[in-house]
Amino acid sequence: NWYQIDGYQSSHGTGQRTVELITKTVAEGWKQQSPKPVINLEPCYEEIYYRIFEDDVRNACYWSVFAAPPSGITYGADGIWPWIREGETALNHRANLKVSTWDKAIELPGSRQIAWLGDFMRRWEWWNLRPAQDLLLDQPGQENYKHHLSVLKSSDHKIILVYVPAEKLELSLLLPPAMEYDYQWFDPRTGTYTEAEGPNTKRVLNVQNPLEKDAVLLAISAN
Repeated sequence: NWYQIDGYQSSHGTGQRTVELITKTVAEGWKQQSPKPVINLEPCYEEIYYRIFEDDVRNACYWSVFAAPPSGITYGADGIWPWIREGETALNHRANLKVSTWDKAIELPGSRQIAWLGDFMRRWEWWNLRPAQDLLLDQPGQENYKHHLSVLKSSDHKIILVYVPAEKLELSLLLPPAMEYDYQWFDPRTGTYTEAEGPNTKRVLNVQNPLEKDAVLLAISAN
């Protein structure tokens, strides 16, 4: 009765094991427990190990938010958690001599972009969104784990959100019956929206990510 939040750490990597912890283990496991928030408390930190940058942070955070009923996310940077100042290194931890000081780290690109993720999710009744992978007719993540598509849908079918983690990825989506939608692309790097084309048939949407990197496809009910 004291166990109210399920928190996990997906680690500071971008390899298959790390990605599939979110997109498979968490995405399948949340349904096997009693209802509770499932939050990635430590996705990869920006600038950690000299190799994690804003693209990696966005991927990890969006996959995490879309893997289970949305509850939240944390953002971290390697210069923030130990409050690094000029000339300092973290105690009892691998030294990162290239890390930004904390006052600069809070302005890193990923910091701004994850704030836009928060703004984006608060546009909707996010507490009514649930993973809806069954709407996908094809999952490119089966061939390349970094291309995993993640889908959220409202219980009334009026909102469908698809996270597309890479440029030029194609998605094929089976739409709920008797519904009509307006479509947009959301750019996680800039926090901006552009119009998107509609479905090729009444029930199937085939579309390619037109943005330079990752994107979110929005299907909003026009009914």
